[in-house]
Amino acid sequence: MENKYFALGALDPKVDLRDYSYEPEVALAAELPETFELWTPKVKNQGVVGSCVAHTAAEIEEYFNHIEGKPHKDLSVGFIYGCRYDYKGEGMYLRDALKTLAKRGVVEHEEFPYNKEVPIIIDMFNEQDQVGWLTDWQHRISTYFNIKGKGQDLQDKVKRCLMNNGPVMMSVPWYKDFIVDNGIIRSPSGTQC
Repeated sequence: MENKYFALGALDPKVDLRDYSYEPEVALAAELPETFELWTPKVKNQGVVGSCVAHTAAEIEEYFNHIEGKPHKDLSVGFIYGCRYDYKGEGMYLRDALKTLAKRGVVEHEEFPYNKEVPIIIDMFNEQDQVGWLTDWQHRISTYFNIKGKGQDLQDKVKRCLMNNGPVMMSVPWYKDFIVDNGIIRSPSGTQC
């Protein structure tokens, strides 16, 4: 069955030795709480464009703006998806989206309200970049890091990062027969899309 409604766009990460690695502080090694919940912004719809990573990155910055008490502004997915470094194909690396948030920031949705596929969005971004932006530096993150581990160790680090730092951006392989059952994603055959 083809996916006619949504595109898949998170690319498998490449190893980068410059990545900061997240290690929870010893003082934070206490027992994890039974439940924990983060504030979540309004979920965005990527439609048939492979811009899921840019959508997630925009929502992460909206989360931090909310936590910092700033007035809510929808942020531009197209700005993040169009701002490219080396890779210019469909989809996006998580690191590139986070690099954009740290290095350039992101403009408000009203300033660049587009969700187009590459190469169109890259051309639109570059054309506007020549003119300049009004709000990109207002919406930035200070840093980002990689959470490394396996099994229970990785799960615990992700939970601690959520509690102590906020949202975690991650990608997972997607399978044709995924089933969502009570909030748990299952894939009976393991056949990847």
